[in-house]
Amino acid sequence: MSKPDLVVIVEGQTEVSSLKRTVGQYLYDHTGCEAIFAAIGKTGADKGGHKSFEIFINQIQMFAKQYPGVYISTFFDYYGFNPRWKEFEALKKAALKKGDDIIKTIGQLEELMAMKVLGAVGISLREGHFLPYIQLHELEALLFADTDILGEELQPLADSANLKQEFMTIRTEFDNCEMINDSPLTAPSKRIEKLARYVKGKSARSQAGPIMEKIGLLKIRQACPRFDQWIKTLEGLK
Repeated sequence: MSKPDLVVIVEGQTEVSSLKRTVGQYLYDHTGCEAIFAAIGKTGADKGGHKSFEIFINQIQMFAKQYPGVYISTFFDYYGFNPRWKEFEALKKAALKKGDDIIKTIGQLEELMAMKVLGAVGISLREGHFLPYIQLHELEALLFADTDILGEELQPLADSANLKQEFMTIRTEFDNCEMINDSPLTAPSKRIEKLARYVKGKSARSQAGPIMEKIGLLKIRQACPRFDQWIKTLEGLK
């Protein structure tokens, strides 16, 4: 790849491998935009999104200097947002106390992220080239866009399990796929792992990417309005 047009910083290797082969390929095919996907920080014991905000800023600065003129976006999980990012955690707690709408709160978090990033990075990143995106819940929520395919692609933990029906039952409890969560124990990936063998990560055995490909980005976008809006933003990059 030549110099990328877009860098998306994500929480972990499941997001890297899955979004590269779906969102990345889609953008290249439809707009010519070349995108790379990078997990926040470096690999090690302190995994995924649980990195300091300073590490995040340093990573943005590195990409901005390495690829002048690049756009930078994010794909983070609101529900699992790093509690060590103190200002963000304070905003979440205040919004929860006031009973604010969760979508409104996510918008406020994205605005705060943009302000903090631009304040720290300055002229290293061109105006309008940071596009923060916070996914309501983790990437696995997108897989519920087609519960038949999700059920077909995974092996049930119990011989008697009807995965298609089980996943559909979960899906119908919520207004849309992005809303699937109500506690740390019932995150989308936890719901899947309770019923089926599911492999995360970047290995050849990782299942999220192939399932997303089989479902298709169009169907995922139709089922996931915030995700769809993010893709529309990326489609419009100049």
